[in-house]
Amino acid sequence: MSAVYVKQAVVHPDALVALQEQLSQSTIEFPIAAKSLHLTLFHYGSPEGLYQEIVQMNPNLDWDTFFELFQLVLMYASEQEKKRIKVRGEVVSMFEDSGAFFIILKIQKTEELMGMRFALLVKFHHFLSACGIDNVDKFMLNSPTLQYHLNYPFTPHITLGVNTQSVSIPDIDVDNLEVLLDQQEIVSEIIP
Repeated sequence: MSAVYVKQAVVHPDALVALQEQLSQSTIEFPIAAKSLHLTLFHYGSPEGLYQEIVQMNPNLDWDTFFELFQLVLMYASEQEKKRIKVRGEVVSMFEDSGAFFIILKIQKTEELMGMRFALLVKFHHFLSACGIDNVDKFMLNSPTLQYHLNYPFTPHITLGVNTQSVSIPDIDVDNLEVLLDQQEIVSEIIP
């Protein structure tokens, strides 16, 4: 299976690599490689898994129609204004998912960043409606594939590393840490 998401890669990761090194002394077990540092704007999950969930709600939807509509959503995402944006760090934090602990740099929410995310979300709503989903918000909240939660609002972040156990995060001032993000791109990667 594959996972599809829209990301913005970190252009010059030197400051983040320095932060990783500062944290790795006591906090990060498995740092993320500098070339892989990015901010995820929207996670679509597995197209195959998403199709299976939608077909449960709309059994008349065939794969070809679903895939054509999904391609349109991805085309929209790829046609967004191509620009780099500067963001600032907010705090170093950690969250747990499926037994792994992710050390992250939370990014300050800006109007520009949130607007980019909102545009992708609106287009995805249209996609789900076109696939025959009547209550899009309810579907998104209940979809294991999308991993979308209204209770956990979008937290822009860059994952710095992954741990096998919870650790105490040192208090590091990252308010002045500025990160340049590249233009958004669509990524599809194989999930083992």
